[in-house]
Amino acid sequence: MPKKTFQRLTASSTLRNYAPTSVLSYPFKPLKNIVESQIIQEELNFLVIKIVMGPSYSKEDSTQLIESLKERLGNSVQIELDFVDHIPLENSGKFRWVISKVSR
Repeated sequence: MPKKTFQRLTASSTLRNYAPTSVLSYPFKPLKNIVESQIIQEELNFLVIKIVMGPSYSKEDSTQLIESLKERLGNSVQIELDFVDHIPLENSGKFRWVISKVSR
């Protein structure tokens, strides 16, 4: 089965108006050692991925995640992994999995 390709992030793209959640969530699905995660788009081509690691999390999980995200979003996207103990809820009590700090 041919691999599905997606439009790459461009200078005018934000995650909010570019990628459906399924495109972003797919790279996380095979990674069973991630307890919780959150994607933050800090700049047009810069993402911070907050990760709560499971006990068996390894460098291979990090490599697989970054490679898979770059396949979908493009190699020009810089990805930084931020390992945290927990990911707080919003003031509303809701969890936001994708946050874009880039204005539309």
